[in-house]
Amino acid sequence: MRTFLFMLLLPVFFVIFIILTVYAFMHYGILPTFFVILGLSILPFLMREVREAIRKRRKNEFEAEAEKYGIKVY
Repeated sequence: MRTFLFMLLLPVFFVIFIILTVYAFMHYGILPTFFVILGLSILPFLMREVREAIRKRRKNEFEAEAEKYGIKVY
């Protein structure tokens, strides 16, 4: 399921990326195009940070739940 979503969403992301880049270049010029490319290229790194934060929060919740029952997690 995870691979399916990845394979479905990745091409959609690139199509949106190309459409926004061409639109920015045709209507606004080179500088806004640069900002569109820069902004959309940062998104994967932001998503990675969000995923790591969620993973860390889940781990902390798991450890707190384990400590409540007297189980030590290493």
